Amino acid sequence: MVFNRIAESHMLDPAPLSKIKAALRKNKEKYFTFLRHPGIPVDNNKAERALRHLVIKRRISFGSKTQRGAETTSILASVILSLKWNDPENWFQKYLKLRT
Repeated sequence: MVFNRIAESHMLDPAPLSKIKAALRKNKEKYFTFLRHPGIPVDNNKAERALRHLVIKRRISFGSKTQRGAETTSILASVILSLKWNDPENWFQKYLKLRT
């Protein structure tokens, strides 16, 4: 298997590469979960697409200036996105109700 050859240790590997290869060997089963469970997709595109707009927002705004700002943003994003994913048609009305 190609994976085994890639993760194989070599005497000339620098220390950081040796650590990466050791982690690959240790977690091999996790990387191939989709082979044992038919309902799991090969890629993680759905999750990455769901987070894309947050990444773009962070890039445009240059991130948070403080730890508290980062925490506040993550909480608001979690609440708003949960409302939107659970009820795409009425999420904003539900969000407004939370303020009262």
